[in-house]
Amino acid sequence: MATKTPSRYGRSSSPGVTPGKRVMSPTSFSASSYSPTVNGAQKLNIVTRVAIEGKANRDKDVANIKMYLKMSVPVDQVEPGTTISLFPEENIKIALSQVHPLDNNSVPYHFSSAVSPLLNNAARALNLPARSPESFNEAFNLSPSLVHTSTSTTSTRTSKANTSDVPGVVDERYTGKILVSGYNISYVLPKVFPQYSEPHSRISFGRRRGSVGDRNHVQFMAAIELMVPYVSRPPRAPYLLSIPTPRCLHNNIKLRIFPPRDSLASTASLSDDDAGSWDLTSDPHVSRPTRMSRTTSYNNFADDESSDSSTSGLLEGIGIQGTFPSAERIRVRWAKPMKNIANGDSAGRRQVGTKEVQGTMTCTVRGKMKHPDRAGVEGIIMDVEYKASCKGVWFPGVATLLGMDVGLVSKGSDVSWVAGYPNNWQVTGGTGFTGFDVGVPPPTDGQRHDSFDSNSSHAVLAAMAAKETTAPSSTSSLLRAPLPVQNVADYSFEGSASAISSIPSTGASMAGLSASESVPSPPPSQAITLHINMNELLPPSRNTFTFTITGTILIIPKTPGTPSGDESESDPEPVLLPGFTVFGTDSEVVSIIVRNEVDRGSANVEVYNSTGDYRRDAQVRKTVLQKGGHTKCGDGGGRIALRSVAVNGKLPPNRPRTPSNQGHLNTSHSSSPALLMKMLSSVNQTKRDMPVIIPSVSATVTPLVLRESSHLSAYAVRVSLTAMADPDSEWLEFGLGSLGQVSSSNGKPPPKVDLACVSVEGVPVKYEATAAAKQDHQDGSVPFEQMGGKEWISWVRVHIGSMNGGSVVVDYVVKVDDGAGKGKGKAREDSQFDVFLPTFAVPIGRLEIVVEDVPGHGITCLDSNLRYRQSKQRLLHYSAEEFFYPHLTLALDSSYGSRSMLSWWKSGLYMCLVSLVISCAFFLPLSSELRRVGQSLDGYSLGSHWNDEPRPVVVTTTVYSNTRRWFADESATPEPSSSEDIYYASPTSNSHITTTIIATATPETKLPEPSSETPPPQVTWESTSSSSSQGLQLHYDWASWQTLLAMSWEDLHPLRDKVIESLESLWQIFSKVYHYPLPPP
Repeated sequence: MATKTPSRYGRSSSPGVTPGKRVMSPTSFSASSYSPTVNGAQKLNIVTRVAIEGKANRDKDVANIKMYLKMSVPVDQVEPGTTISLFPEENIKIALSQVHPLDNNSVPYHFSSAVSPLLNNAARALNLPARSPESFNEAFNLSPSLVHTSTSTTSTRTSKANTSDVPGVVDERYTGKILVSGYNISYVLPKVFPQYSEPHSRISFGRRRGSVGDRNHVQFMAAIELMVPYVSRPPRAPYLLSIPTPRCLHNNIKLRIFPPRDSLASTASLSDDDAGSWDLTSDPHVSRPTRMSRTTSYNNFADDESSDSSTSGLLEGIGIQGTFPSAERIRVRWAKPMKNIANGDSAGRRQVGTKEVQGTMTCTVRGKMKHPDRAGVEGIIMDVEYKASCKGVWFPGVATLLGMDVGLVSKGSDVSWVAGYPNNWQVTGGTGFTGFDVGVPPPTDGQRHDSFDSNSSHAVLAAMAAKETTAPSSTSSLLRAPLPVQNVADYSFEGSASAISSIPSTGASMAGLSASESVPSPPPSQAITLHINMNELLPPSRNTFTFTITGTILIIPKTPGTPSGDESESDPEPVLLPGFTVFGTDSEVVSIIVRNEVDRGSANVEVYNSTGDYRRDAQVRKTVLQKGGHTKCGDGGGRIALRSVAVNGKLPPNRPRTPSNQGHLNTSHSSSPALLMKMLSSVNQTKRDMPVIIPSVSATVTPLVLRESSHLSAYAVRVSLTAMADPDSEWLEFGLGSLGQVSSSNGKPPPKVDLACVSVEGVPVKYEATAAAKQDHQDGSVPFEQMGGKEWISWVRVHIGSMNGGSVVVDYVVKVDDGAGKGKGKAREDSQFDVFLPTFAVPIGRLEIVVEDVPGHGITCLDSNLRYRQSKQRLLHYSAEEFFYPHLTLALDSSYGSRSMLSWWKSGLYMCLVSLVISCAFFLPLSSELRRVGQSLDGYSLGSHWNDEPRPVVVTTTVYSNTRRWFADESATPEPSSSEDIYYASPTSNSHITTTIIATATPETKLPEPSSETPPPQVTWESTSSSSSQGLQLHYDWASWQTLLAMSWEDLHPLRDKVIESLESLWQIFSKVYHYPLPPP
C-alpha cells in the first residue's frame, strides 16, 4: 500500500511499539525492543540497486520522478527501528512512498498491482523475479485481522484498503517506512525482523540459493514518487534537473523529455531541419545499453493490472536511458543546439556570459626602467593585482567546461614584461575554476570535438604552471565508489561503455611542454581564457565566480615626446593606467588603487585624472604619494607620474631607479674600472651614519576670533622644527590632512589652508603647496584623494637646500566655516573643530602641541591622540612613526567668561553660608553656658558693701642699682630708684597687707669669693585674708567661665581639623564646577 511520506516540517513522531506475538512457525520473528532514532540517523549503505524513471513536462516547474530501490539490511549490524540515511533531500519533495519485503532470493511476496501500482513498477524496473503466489502474512502465519487492526499506513486507494480481504497488505511494523530526517531522505527500519529458520515449503526455489552472506540480511524494495524542480531554465541556461541518488554500484535511469517547439528556438540555434532535436548531456555520463534484455514477468498484466510506464524504449518522445556509475546526484541538461563556431576562442571552449562584474585592480609602483626595445624611453614598473567577482555566470547550452575571456586594456599606454621577473600572469580562482590559458594554442588535428570538451593540452599545462589545484570532478569512478556492507547475491555488472573520463597521455603532455618552452611568452595585453566548470556554479541565477590575476609589467606612454634628460626628470610625462576587463558582461565596475612602494626618498608618485591638461588645470592633479601611501582613482581610471627627488638638480648617483632582485651591484653598463671606482667613491661620500629622523617638532595653535563675531572664524598654527639631515633631498615635505570621514560626514567643503610664511633660520624660502580639490561622487564611490583612511587637504614642500639641521618655521591659517545664519544650534556645534596638524613621511623624535587661550572664550574640550598631557593645554608625544597623524579636536565656548564670573559669585555665596554654619556651631554651646551661669547668679543675695568704692593700697618699692660697668671700676656708686604701685582692696576684705621689698647693692672693690656669694634679693609678700562663705560660693560659680577664657590654641586643634576637612570638601566641589566639563588638574 502506498503511503504519504511525512515532510520535515509536519513529521509525526516515531510509530508506537505494538507488542507482537512471537509466532513459532517454519519461519519466525526476532522480537526486540524498539527505540526511535530518527534524529541520529546511521551512515550505512543498504541500497544495492537503483532505478529512476520519470517524465519532464514542458509547462510545469517540476518533473515527476519515480525512484525504485532494492535494499538489503544486515540484521546483525542494526537495531530495529533505526533510521538510515539514503540520500540528501536537497530541493525535492516526496509525494508517495511504499516499502515491500522480499525473501532470501529477492522474490517479492504477493501483492495486488491494482492496490499497489508503485510496487508493480518497482519490481519491473529493478528486474526482480516474478512475485510469489504467497503473501507475507501467509508465509509467517499472520492473521489478516491482526494486520488490519495494527496497520498504520494509509493507501491511496481507500476504497480497497478498507476491506479486510485485500491481499498482500503488510503492516508497517514489518516493512518500515520512508521519511525525511535531518535534511536527508531516510529509511526507518522495521520494528520486527523475520528470521528464516528453514526454507518455506510453499515458496518455489527454482532459482539459485542465496550465498552465506545473504542469510543474515533482510531485503526490501521501496518505491518513492518525487517532485524534482528545475534548477535552471532557458533563455540564459539550459533545462537542468538535479536528482539526488543513493550511493550504489547498479544504477539505471530512463527519463522522457518533451519535444522542442519552434517558439523556443534561440538565435543561436541550427537550421530549421534541426528544430526538432535537443542537445542533451548528463553528469555522470549515462551509457546506453547495447541490448534490450528484461524479464517479461511484469510485462504481461492481469485484467485488473496496469502500468504508466513504457515497456520498451522511449516511444513517446526524446529522452535518456541507460546506466550510470555511483554518484551523489545525477544532473541532466538539455537545450536547443547551438552553432558550432570553429576556433571560437583560444582553447576551443565556448564563452560564458556574466550579469555583473565587480573588480579591484591594485597598481603598486616599484620604480623606473628603460624600455629594452625603444631607446631613450623610460617606463614605470608596476606590480598588478586584479581581483574580480562575477555574479550570474550563464551559458544557454549544455556544455559544462566553458571559458571566460579576461584582457588587459591599455588605451593610452604600452605594456610589456619586465626583465628579471616572471613573464606571465599568475591566475588563481575560487569555486568552478579549473585552469587557464593565454594566446592561441598550437594547431591540432582535424578530429571533431564536442562543444564542452577541450581539444588542447595547452590548458592543462597552463593550469600546471599556475600550481592551482583543480576541484575534483563530479564524475566518479567505479573504483572510488563505496562498496555495500553486505555481499549482494544476484549482483551483476551489465556490459556497458565505461564512464571513466579519459586522462591525457604523458607523452602528449611532455610534447606540449617542450613546444611551449620554445614559444615566446605572449604579451601582457593578450586575452586570458579562464576555464570554468559549470557543474560547480549552481544555480546559475545566484552563483558567484571569483578569480585573481597578478603579474609585474612595464608601462610607457604610446606617443612619448623627446624632452631633454633634465626636463624629463623635473617634469615627467604622466602615463595612463591600464585596466583589466571581463569580456561578455552586462555591467562592470572596476576600481583602481595606486600604491607607492618605491625606495624611501628616491621618488614620489603623482596621480592625476584620466583626462585634462595637468599643466594648466589645477583640478586635474589629485595627490602626491609618499612611501607607503595609496589612493583610489575614479571610475575613469587615472594617470601617474614618477617624480624623482633631486639633489642640486641632479639625481643621486647611489640610488638605482630600477628595482633589482639580485643581491649584488649590476656592472653591465660600466665597462671601465675607473668609472666603477668613481661610482663607488661617490657612494662612500654620500653615505651617512645618522638616521633620517626629525628630532623635534613644536606646533602652537592660536584660535582666531573676529571683532564683530563671537564665534571662532579661523585658527593659526606655527610649526617649528629642526630639518632632518638628509643629503639626498633638498626638500622638506609634509601633509595637512584629516580623517576621511570628517569633511564628508557633515556635508561641508574642506577647509581652506593659507600659508602665511615659511622660513629657514629666519630667512623666507621657496615652498610649494598643493591643494587637493574635492569632487562630488554621485554614485557613492570613494573619493579619489582618500588615502589609507586620511584625506589630504594640502601637501606642502619646503626648499631647505643645503641647510640640513636648520630651524624651519611654518605659519599657516585655516579658515573655519562658522555656520552663520543656520541657528544657534548650528553655531554651537561649529564651536568644536578639528585642527589640521602636519604629517611627515619620516619619524619624529619629540612632538609638542600647545593651545593658546582666547580672551572671552574657554576651552571646553581638548581631545588628541598624543600620548602625554603635560598641562591642560600642552600635549607631548615621543618616538612618532612614519606618517604619524596627530589628531586634535578643540571646542571653544563663547559664554565661558560670564559663566566664570557667575561661578565666582556662587563660590562666595557658598563660603558665606559655610562660615555662618561654622559660627553657629561654635557659639551655640557658649551661649548655653553663659545662660546657665546667669541663672546660677540669680539665686544669690547681694552683700552690704557690694556697691562701696574700693580703698586704695599704696605699695612703695625701692631698688638700688650699681652703675659700675666692670669689676675694676670702683668710682661707681649705687643709684636708688623707686616706684609706687597702687592696689585697690576690696571693701569686704578685712585683711591687713604689709609688703616690704628691700634690694641692696653693696659696692665691691674685688671679685667676691664663690663661698661668699651674695644671694639675690628676696621679695616677701605677707598677706592675711579672710573670706566669707559667700565669696567662696561666687568663686565656684565663675569657674566654668574662667575655664573657657583660659583655653589655649592647642585645645582648639580638633575644631580646626574639622573646619579644614569641611573646607577641603567644598574646595573639591568648587574645583569640579570651575573646570567643568574638563576634569580638575
